[in-house]
Amino acid sequence: MIGASKIARDVSDRLHAQEALAEAQRRQRDLQNRLVSLVAASSTLFESPEVEDVMPAIIVLARTMIVADGYVIWRLDSRTSRWQIAASWGISDEFARRIISSYHGRPVSSVRFDEPLVARSV
Repeated sequence: MIGASKIARDVSDRLHAQEALAEAQRRQRDLQNRLVSLVAASSTLFESPEVEDVMPAIIVLARTMIVADGYVIWRLDSRTSRWQIAASWGISDEFARRIISSYHGRPVSSVRFDEPLVARSV
């Protein structure tokens, strides 16, 4: 019985190793696809120096790189100190029309990007 137990354990270990390898290969393919998308999209982003052309291209890039229900690029209007949507996809018209002029009663300002900005739920 000891031999049968060892064989069963060896088979189980091999199956776990095969599953781990398949998962690693899937992650590698996903990363490779995302990298190819990023490289392809970078040429689109640099085709025009005009912000009006770049904003929709950023949305397209975001849609290929990150799975989400909606995508928005907010820009701060320095003259009015209000955040406005520069480009979007998948959000309601009502949300797109909103202008943010304060946050918790304080005037809005530009966002520092010295650390990643993470939104767990929006």
